[in-house]
Amino acid sequence: MTYDVILFTDLAGKYYHTKPLGAYRLATELRSHGYSVKVIDFSGNWLSNIKMCLALLESIIGNNTLFIGFSSTFFGVISEHDISVKSGHFTGLASWSSAYPCSAQKFEVFLATINKKWPHVSLVYGGSNVSLQHQLSDRFNFVVAGLADKVIIDLANHLKNQTPLKFNRLPEKKFKYIDYDVKGLSFDFANSKTIFEECDQVVPGELLPLETSRGCMFKCKFCSFPLLGRKKTDPAYQKTHECLTAELKHNWDRWQVKKYAVIDDTFNEMTSKLTVVHRAIQEANIDIEFFAYIRLDLLHAYPEQIPLLRDMGLRSAYFGIESLNTKSAMAIGKGITRENIIKTLELCRRHWGDQVSMHANLIAGLPHETPETLDKTMTWFHSDASPVDSVHLSCLHLFDSTNIWSSEFESDPKKHGYILTPSQGWKNNIWDKEQCQVLCQQYNDRAYSQGINKISNWDIMAIQNLGYEFDDLKGVALKDLPWKSFETKCQEQFINYAKSVFAYESIQYDFG
Repeated sequence: MTYDVILFTDLAGKYYHTKPLGAYRLATELRSHGYSVKVIDFSGNWLSNIKMCLALLESIIGNNTLFIGFSSTFFGVISEHDISVKSGHFTGLASWSSAYPCSAQKFEVFLATINKKWPHVSLVYGGSNVSLQHQLSDRFNFVVAGLADKVIIDLANHLKNQTPLKFNRLPEKKFKYIDYDVKGLSFDFANSKTIFEECDQVVPGELLPLETSRGCMFKCKFCSFPLLGRKKTDPAYQKTHECLTAELKHNWDRWQVKKYAVIDDTFNEMTSKLTVVHRAIQEANIDIEFFAYIRLDLLHAYPEQIPLLRDMGLRSAYFGIESLNTKSAMAIGKGITRENIIKTLELCRRHWGDQVSMHANLIAGLPHETPETLDKTMTWFHSDASPVDSVHLSCLHLFDSTNIWSSEFESDPKKHGYILTPSQGWKNNIWDKEQCQVLCQQYNDRAYSQGINKISNWDIMAIQNLGYEFDDLKGVALKDLPWKSFETKCQEQFINYAKSVFAYESIQYDFG
């Protein structure tokens, strides 16, 4: 079968892989408007074997094919130097700072091959990696900035029916830059569903992404996510329980899926939101298990959420605590004291027992944070008193304002005491990015080598795609996990996926 649209996506993993939402979200919208779509996952793996990749494309590209798109959000080039299991954060993932899923040189050859073999097919680039700082290939015909649920339909209609399309021309760039509606506000998110189809090669029981709301009510000053400060009264903010129920039932009825990575910026903004999601789960009559980003100060303010989350099926919680230094927390928009952070974490552990994994993320380099206050924080998290399963210390990242999204710190760094330096660096009156990076490495290495960090976060859910269950993994120190086995299983996961794709498309191929 040949397709109108082909979308490449990836979650650049060495030790595990899960389906990213973006490309499948766009595929759902395109399909609902009558376009046939093939999503090709594991982009980096395919492009490491161009022969196999072209064998697939030769069978699914036809005269009807309008464009090939690249969903870049989780692109990353995997190598031995990219990944350290000692990082303790996104343990199985390569850094996705790269714009492409392979080297720029190899990717340019790949794009040139498509241009030569199928000159009628447009090349489109999008996703969170779209930035005016990236030197994107001039072989792209279109670059789409921001959320594209509606824009992708406008683009397809333009290529098929020559309908008008708004775009900009950038200096010294050949591609057309589409940057209207970057926040996707024209899209009816509340009444949307992401529907996986047979051609998406979902494996029975695998972990899938789930989006229950879009945006965040809060405006943490270091955060550059889109749709910050969204009002809870915004009717497009949260999916209806009917749509959520239908999505959960569809995935269960077709593939017995009950495990999810909830990708909401913040899952527990409102107890009323959790109640809607819980109602959908109950109506679907599925005992789901899920990972989510949880805001701890809201659990402190609304402790009724703690047992509710457990009853809903929470299995892994990511807490963006950022600092135990109260002045630093207040400076970034986290309205909770050190004492209340500790009390709330302890309360969560009492309610959840060992049935929920707890991960804490901290940031080095925040206002009012010093090496001494940071050491006090890390000493507590590394002690037996800490109830979390893992803790990761990240260095504050500040990018210049040419990015599509900018944090308050990035929009006016001097106001917050920062000076931007070359190569995306920064400094303030206490320290600089390089110093923070050294400290982060030291603390994270200690948490790994001493067995302080257990598997948690997204990892404990995603590795279940390799054939494990939560109970197989909980409580196991990162240093004691079979990383080589995970790597082998992940490679097998791709081969099985590729075989499934070729079988579905009735393509004969010798996998050796």
